[in-house]
Amino acid sequence: MGDDVICKVTILDEDFPGKLAFENTEVKALRSADRVDVKVTRFNGTDGKISCVVRTEPYLTADKKNPTNAIEFVDYTPRHETIFFESGESMKIISIELLQKVPEYDNGEAFNPAINADGIEEEIGAPKFKIIIENANPEQVKISKKNCCTVELDDKLPVEESQEEVENLIEYFV
Repeated sequence: MGDDVICKVTILDEDFPGKLAFENTEVKALRSADRVDVKVTRFNGTDGKISCVVRTEPYLTADKKNPTNAIEFVDYTPRHETIFFESGESMKIISIELLQKVPEYDNGEAFNPAINADGIEEEIGAPKFKIIIENANPEQVKISKKNCCTVELDDKLPVEESQEEVENLIEYFV
């Protein structure tokens, strides 16, 4: 007879409106970037048109003046809007505009909030803010526990080494 054939079949559960969640609950972005993109996913069903509210809010700690709190209209443009998913649609990208590029003193030197009044560098985190999913419509739409995404604004992100850099390092040590 013939050879057995194996294939992968993906069945979309389209009988339900589904659940909403962020693809990642923590995102890092360069402060020098123009925006940060965050994905909202719809899973366990894609039947019908649905909506939800997506909004930003400050990442508050007990100390509201803590430098890890990104500031609305200084570090990012706040968002509060309703997004819509058409029937069969399973992902939306939310773009948040980033405003503060490279903090500087008046004399043009780079500002470092980690240096205290005594000139000693302290360990602090990068500024953060949150994005929240809420108020899903219609009522059958559920919001998963991944309804909050924390965005961390960093001056530099870890750099992946290129293949050439790795090969050069191997040659150096061999």
